[in-house]
Amino acid sequence: MQVVLDTMVPVLCVVAVGFLIEGRTPISMESLSQLALLVCSPCLIFAELARDHGAIAGGLQIVGATLFIMAVTGLVGFLGLGLLPGRPRGLLLPIMFWNAGNLGLSVARLARGSEGFEVATLAFVTVAAAQAVFAGWIASGRGGGLALLRMPIAWSAVLGILCSLSDRRPPEMVMEPIRILGEAAIPLLLVVLGMQLRRLKLTRPWPTIYAFVVRSGVGLLAGLAFTSFFAIEGVMRDVILIESVLPPAIISLMFAQRFGAAPEDVASAIVGGTLASFIVLPVLLALL
Repeated sequence: MQVVLDTMVPVLCVVAVGFLIEGRTPISMESLSQLALLVCSPCLIFAELARDHGAIAGGLQIVGATLFIMAVTGLVGFLGLGLLPGRPRGLLLPIMFWNAGNLGLSVARLARGSEGFEVATLAFVTVAAAQAVFAGWIASGRGGGLALLRMPIAWSAVLGILCSLSDRRPPEMVMEPIRILGEAAIPLLLVVLGMQLRRLKLTRPWPTIYAFVVRSGVGLLAGLAFTSFFAIEGVMRDVILIESVLPPAIISLMFAQRFGAAPEDVASAIVGGTLASFIVLPVLLALL
């Protein structure tokens, strides 16, 4: 129980800061979000992956698990859309793509230390890359793969892995400012999450319940199946299961709004899933 409290209370406190300041200060959520996603997060990922060869140990397992969970939840979600009025294809976005950045990195680091954070970093990059490639296609029916080439997060991950494998890194005078900027990523992401929750509203109960059951319920079953089949244990298993129940990524709403893919359903699913995660995650952490 102490591990649960030590993990979730700091996360909730920082999220609450963003929730409380949204609309009450001149601080722009859009500016903070851009700073976190375009500058601080790429620095954080590069610094972590470039540290040593151990940073990418087991990389294929977490990448494979992430893609497997994504595929299973996407397939189940697609098959069940016929049960909902209008078959809202946009609902696949919050079902398939989860919040591996704001919550995933924070919970993994607090719950399982630097090793857990390194595993969660690769999951974050995998989710971000898959979302860049497939989210536009899901929302609009057209391909969106070129978006990946414009993502600093993807390039920072590639460079970090190359530095790790070659055991060569930039000089310390370059690495230190990268680390400093990277350390600001997690608190910024959590503050932005709180600000986003303040703006969104829970208005569509049935699509929200459906998205939550598939995202976290089916996701957990997929994570358990993957770790059992490949006999994965320890920190890797814990992080895979944490990733499997994380709530929807808020960026999914951007794709839904851009292409008119049931944005009201998507927004409601994000809010409901995020609020429910503050119950689901402590329970899961207590059982790990």
